[in-house]
Amino acid sequence: MIFDVRTTQRIDEVRQLLLARLRDGRLAVGDRFPSSRSVAQHYQISLQTADRLVGELVELGLVVRRRGSGTYVAGDREGLQGVAVYLPQRANRPGSLGSLLHRELTKKLRRARLVFRAEVLQASSPIPFPDQGFFPLVWECPELYRALLDQQRRCLLLYDRPAQGLESLLVDSVSVDDFSGGVMAAQILRERHGSSRPFVILSGPSADHRSAPRVAGFLSVTGAKVIESAGWHVEDGLRCAPSVFDLHPVAVFCGNDRIAEGLILYSQSQGLSVPDLIGFDGAPVSEHLNFSSIAVPWSEVAEATLRIIQKRIADPTGSTIHQVISPQPILRSRLARGPV
Repeated sequence: MIFDVRTTQRIDEVRQLLLARLRDGRLAVGDRFPSSRSVAQHYQISLQTADRLVGELVELGLVVRRRGSGTYVAGDREGLQGVAVYLPQRANRPGSLGSLLHRELTKKLRRARLVFRAEVLQASSPIPFPDQGFFPLVWECPELYRALLDQQRRCLLLYDRPAQGLESLLVDSVSVDDFSGGVMAAQILRERHGSSRPFVILSGPSADHRSAPRVAGFLSVTGAKVIESAGWHVEDGLRCAPSVFDLHPVAVFCGNDRIAEGLILYSQSQGLSVPDLIGFDGAPVSEHLNFSSIAVPWSEVAEATLRIIQKRIADPTGSTIHQVISPQPILRSRLARGPV
């Protein structure tokens, strides 16, 4: 029998790399270990060879295979102690969505008497790596999220959804039905003004995973001119406002409340009448400026998050949970004026 020395050396090299991955301390007992297919793709070896190498780890008692679930680091696992919450810098900004979410979530965790650590990450902060005894909860911290995935760490993605496929088997999530919110906005405006009046959508960035379904939901009900904003802030709404008013819309659906605020500020500075306006999120500014919004029920988001955390602490390796929350329209006097 003739052996290919290079192939044998490569197999042994991958074997040692897999062993090192188990011994470097980054994977704890109960953490998910790469599947045979992932090993084959990552190390560029055949699926048959990868399956044999993972099988060797099973025989050594280092990993266990669970039918229908995956491969996990073997051993007696200590239970999770609590949850580590990671939020973006704007969670410290009064009146922001981040501050609303932070407040609601903290309230729920304290009432449930759960051990938790909360950290607001600055733009320049190094990527933290949560203790193995704490279940990571991540909101708008993409670098940390990717680092957790790279280490095959389970986590909870808040106000977002994991990518379809293998990623969704590792990540719990609580998100909002953005498409349905867009449908609601269109139905409300069509009821008020009919379908023949000019509508405009001032969207967020088209590449944003929240903006696209909101626009698609609106357009599934009625036509509208779409103007894309470069961002989600007041300044973005101000920059787009001249283009919006040039179309003389009877009503405008804004991708979020901050860019709606920009439209109102522009109209005030120019002495223009504000069209019938619906924002998205239900941020405090919508109440302050008295315009309608497709609101995110933050208390429900926090409650759903708490339930997932409690389940994950009780069952660290159970099937992932993906909870989608329906938004709720809040109608204020600007909407009640009727057609202009």
